[in-house]
Amino acid sequence: MKTSPGLVRSPPQSAVHPRPRRPLGFDQEVQKALATEKLPPSITGYRRPLPFFHEARERLLPVPRWEGRPEVADCYWKAWELAWRNIGQPTGRNGFKQPFVRTAFDNCLYLWDSVFNTRWAEYGRRACDFSHTLDAFYLKQESGRDQIGFIPRVIDEESGVAVHNPHEINSSGPNVLAWGEWEHYLHTGDEQRLRAVFPRLLAYHRWTRMHRSWPDGSYYYTTISSGMDNQRRDDGSPSTVFWHHNFMTWIDAMAHALLSAETLLRIAAIIGRDAEVEEERREASFLVDYIDRRLWDEEKGFYFDAYRDGQLHDCMTIGAYWLLLTKAVPPDRLDRFLAPLEDPAHFKRPHRVPSTSASDPSYQEGKDGYFEGNYWRGCVWPPTNHMVVRGLQTRGREDLAAEIGRNHFENVLQVWRDTGTFWENYRPDRPAHGASAHADMVGWGGLGPIATLFECVFGLRPDAPRRTLRIDVRLTEAYQVARYPFGLHESLDIAVEARRDPRDKPLVHVRSRLPLTLELHWPGGFLRRAVSPGSA
Repeated sequence: MKTSPGLVRSPPQSAVHPRPRRPLGFDQEVQKALATEKLPPSITGYRRPLPFFHEARERLLPVPRWEGRPEVADCYWKAWELAWRNIGQPTGRNGFKQPFVRTAFDNCLYLWDSVFNTRWAEYGRRACDFSHTLDAFYLKQESGRDQIGFIPRVIDEESGVAVHNPHEINSSGPNVLAWGEWEHYLHTGDEQRLRAVFPRLLAYHRWTRMHRSWPDGSYYYTTISSGMDNQRRDDGSPSTVFWHHNFMTWIDAMAHALLSAETLLRIAAIIGRDAEVEEERREASFLVDYIDRRLWDEEKGFYFDAYRDGQLHDCMTIGAYWLLLTKAVPPDRLDRFLAPLEDPAHFKRPHRVPSTSASDPSYQEGKDGYFEGNYWRGCVWPPTNHMVVRGLQTRGREDLAAEIGRNHFENVLQVWRDTGTFWENYRPDRPAHGASAHADMVGWGGLGPIATLFECVFGLRPDAPRRTLRIDVRLTEAYQVARYPFGLHESLDIAVEARRDPRDKPLVHVRSRLPLTLELHWPGGFLRRAVSPGSA
C-alpha cells in the first residue's frame, strides 16, 4: 500500500490480480521495411518558396468577417502576421525540405507542438502546405537496428539533429502524430499523403509499443515526455519529478496509444493495407478493455493513472480527455466523465479548461484568490483545449464543445486586446496570460484566433473525403468567410445571414467551384442540401 496522503485510492479488486502479458511481437524485418519505405517527392523534394505575408493576406489566406465585431478580424490577422515571423526554412544543414511552422520556443522543433501547429496552419495551405512541418520528423526517423522506427520528440532547428538519444526516457512522445495526419485528411481528402506517411506512422507506433510499454501492455510517459512538463503525476519524491515514469500506467499515454492504433486502422482501410495492422486491431481491443476496467475510478467518475500495484493516482488531468477521441469510455460512463467539465470545482473556470482540476492540491491560487499560474498545474493551454473540443464533437456533445470553444476564444481575444499578442498559456480564473508563458506564441497560440474561430465560433467543419461541409450556426449576427480552403486546391465563399433568434432557420450561402453537400445545424433544427458549382 502507498502511504503518501491524498495520492492513491484502492482499485477495484480485479485490478490487483496478476495482469496478462499481451501476445504482440516486434518483427525486425517488417519494422525495417516500414521505416525505410521510400518517401514520395512530395515529402523529400524542395517546394516553392513561401510568399510574403502581404501577398498571402491579399490573395491566399481565408478572410473572416463578423458583423459588429471588427476586432475579431484584427485579432485573426495579427495571429497570421506572427505566424509568418515564426516560419522556419529548410537549409543544407538542417536537412528539412519544406518551410515549417516553428514551435516558437527555444529554437527547437517539438513533435506534439508541431501536430497542433498544423491544425491552425491548415487554413493557410493555399499559401503554403504547412502539413509538411511534420515531414521534418519523418525525415529523421531511425532505421538503425536498435531503434528502427524511432521518431524524435525534439529536433534542433538549426542543425536538424535530434536533441535526445533514442534510449533516453524523454526522447519520444506524445504519440499523436497519426491523429494529426487524420485531421489533415479530413480537411483535404489527400489520400496520397496517407499512403506516403502510413508506413512511417506504423513503424513509429510499434517502436513506441516496444520501448514505452510495460510487460502487461500498458503505456507510460514522464511529465516531460507527456508534454505537460510539471503536472503532478508523481508520488512527490524528488527522484520521480519530471524525469521518471514512476512505474505508473499513464492515462494520456494509454489514450494516445489507443488513438494511434485506431487511426492506423482507419488509414489502412482507406489505402488497402488492412492485412498489415492485425496487431494494432488486437491491441486497440486490449487497450479499450484495460482502460475501462483498470483506470476508471467508479467513486470519482474519472480515469486516472495507475501505480504498478494497481492503485490509482488522484491527479485529475485534462490528459484523460484524450479518451474522447477513442472508443474507450462506454456510453453509460460518458455523462459522469464529462461532468467535471461543467463543474467550477474542477474544470469550469472563468477561462475553460484548466490543465489540472481546480480541486487538485497543486492548482495554484495567488493573490485575492486569483490563479497565479504554474504552467501545467492549472493554466489553460490552447492545444489541450483544442483536443477537448474535438473530442466532444467526436462524441456528439456539440453544445458543450461550442460553449467551451467560444469561452476560450473570447478570453484569448480579451488578452490580445490587453497585451497585443498571444501566449503559450493563460490563467483560468481571469483573462490574463499565465505567470510562466512565452509571448508571441504562434506556435500553438494560433489555435484560438484561427482554428477556434472557424471551427467553434463560426461552426465550420469540413469532411473533404465525403465532399461535405458541416456548419453549426449558433451566432445570430451575420458572418462570412471568403477563400475558405476546402480539399486540396479549392476554396469556398461562405456567408451566413443575421437572425433574430438562435432557433430560427439560418440562411446560408456557399459559393463553390465543385459540387458538395452542406449540412446545416442550428439549435432549432437540421437540414442537408446539395451545393452545385457556381451556386450560392
